[in-house]
Amino acid sequence: MRKLVHLTLFLFVTLTTAKAADKYWVGNNDNFQQNGNWSLTPGGPGGAGSPGANDVAVFDIASNGFSSLVTINGGQTFQGIRIAGFEGIIVLTGNGNKNLTGFLSTGLLSSIVMSSGIMQVQGTLNVSGDINMTGGIIQLGNSSTTTLNGSLIVDFDNGAILQANTPVVGQTGSTVIFNNERATPALVIGNGSGTTGINLYNVTINNIAPGSDETLISFSDVMQVRGTLTLQNGRVNGLGVGSTVGKIRAIGNIVAGAGFLPSNAQLEFAGNTNQTVTFNAAVQGTWNGNILFNKSGNPIGTVTLNSPVLFDQLGQTVTFTSGVVNTTQTNLMIFTDGVTAIGQSNSSYVDGPVQKSGISGFTFPVGDAGFWGGISISGGTAFESPFASSVTHVAQYFRVNPDLAGYPHTSLSPFAIANNFKVSECEYWNMQRTAGTADPVIWLSFDNARSCGITAPNNLAVMAWIPPLTSYWEATGGVFTGSPVNFRRSIGPVNFISGIYTLGTNNPIANPLPVRWLSFTGRYFNAAVELNWSTSLEQNNDMFTVERSSDGINYSAIGTVKGKGNASTTSVYNFVDPRPLSGTGHYRIKQTDRDGKISYSDVIRVSSSSPSVRGLRLFPNPAAGNIPLTLENSSWTNKKVNVTIFNAVGGIVYQDQVTFGADGRSKVNISSLQKGSYFVSTYLNGEKQTMPFLVQ
Repeated sequence: MRKLVHLTLFLFVTLTTAKAADKYWVGNNDNFQQNGNWSLTPGGPGGAGSPGANDVAVFDIASNGFSSLVTINGGQTFQGIRIAGFEGIIVLTGNGNKNLTGFLSTGLLSSIVMSSGIMQVQGTLNVSGDINMTGGIIQLGNSSTTTLNGSLIVDFDNGAILQANTPVVGQTGSTVIFNNERATPALVIGNGSGTTGINLYNVTINNIAPGSDETLISFSDVMQVRGTLTLQNGRVNGLGVGSTVGKIRAIGNIVAGAGFLPSNAQLEFAGNTNQTVTFNAAVQGTWNGNILFNKSGNPIGTVTLNSPVLFDQLGQTVTFTSGVVNTTQTNLMIFTDGVTAIGQSNSSYVDGPVQKSGISGFTFPVGDAGFWGGISISGGTAFESPFASSVTHVAQYFRVNPDLAGYPHTSLSPFAIANNFKVSECEYWNMQRTAGTADPVIWLSFDNARSCGITAPNNLAVMAWIPPLTSYWEATGGVFTGSPVNFRRSIGPVNFISGIYTLGTNNPIANPLPVRWLSFTGRYFNAAVELNWSTSLEQNNDMFTVERSSDGINYSAIGTVKGKGNASTTSVYNFVDPRPLSGTGHYRIKQTDRDGKISYSDVIRVSSSSPSVRGLRLFPNPAAGNIPLTLENSSWTNKKVNVTIFNAVGGIVYQDQVTFGADGRSKVNISSLQKGSYFVSTYLNGEKQTMPFLVQ
């Protein structure tokens, strides 16, 4: 006996005609219309007549002794169909409509196969098993709500249509498979409102018909996929123009196989869960519709590329509204000419490298640590002006001190020294040319908070790291571009092979740039959150304000710490939040000068749901010799641990067994260490952990 997941369908209406009767299947053949195949009692004598418009057709466990295949041919109207315990197959065939004005429910081991005609549902549809559509139309009426608990397999062999005038909801674990092996496109029609009319869980697109291998989403309709969207074969297109093009709203992961073809439906990344995108190497440039990153939640969900994704369709727009996209050097987000990236902000950007190929100028939507840090390239001195020939660049933004990456801010060219330049200790960019020969004009964005204090943009310059023999920062000049987005550009094209850039200033009073933040860490301990931060230099510093947020966007002050005013050495501060938020809290420090200028630290997240953070941590980092280096590992409370410190060439400069306290911390005296790079190595119970740190 064929076994399929059961299908449940409830529909309740008020009848104005005769009282409905339950008629039970007791047939010995597949003829639904034959009067002798029906009884008024379960397993009773036949002859009750086939169900009519006011009757409920019942297939129950008693029906299992009779025919297991039932064919409903042509037009039929029922108050409902109830299948409970029947292990057979009900086939809907013929061109007439199957009107369900009552309710339909199917049992665990039964299934409905639809090959042609129209099944109209005017009530509430709950699918707990499988509907296998090999053709025909399922129409969900204006008063219906459809809930999918199992699988809806839509073969569309004869141009089948899933038409929903009211919401369709796929419950967790349910699957809809769109198959198309004929020349007529599969069509998904929602309510045309631009809202989510079809809300599914797992969806598989598997259209293999040559020349018409597509699933169409109708004008202004949205098919939401909360589980995995599997793009196995064929394409997903949207009817409409511009903003009315049919859309897929993906909340779960997206996987595209080698058979996926170029598709023009809009694609929105939404919801509060973290998503991944994995495209087969042969199809990385196949999504040609507009893209929207519109994540939500607390914390806001992210999108991670597990493969390169190429946007190369002329006129395609990639919009960043909310949520961070994670990329790597292997799994790039790639843009070509004619594709526009818009909307990037502190709320939405690419954390990782982005590639651009072609002749047009481009602004890379890159960011890091809660900040958008745009960098732009052009062939001339006009913003995003074209290059003379095709060229490829890969760019990434880092919201960290460039010293930590081996580009010390104190290493300056003779020109920079003579003109009193200082280099940012807050941020830097890596812009690599990977193909072509055209040199770019570099445009660096800046922001008062992100860039550690900018009030005189005319005194900013684009600084480039010059390797390998000189190894210093050189000023390439700069032109302030002003609104709507503040950029500083190089005087002309640059060709420094390092590709490392940052901002510099010859007016450090107006643009303090470098001197603020060395480190900022936090942990949940003893029902409170402990915050620690350090600065390398303070000028006219009044105070620090600790700010907290539940969503990483809207912050409120929860306390202040007095600054040291003026200090030329490393200063360390701490603050305890005695009543942290339930779940995850976002923290940042606002630093205020006595003249009102402000700068912000990076944003960190601390979770109260995890009582401790595993693994070794160091702070402050960079460190100063006059302040002990704190080692922390929450699993090492009251433990003795072997600690070894190596210099940059592998020599041992410190070795001892230290005791970690009840708070999982131990302090190491590093006053004898010279400025430079070091590694601290810990060993306990066969486990070795090594981390780098810097002494300034």
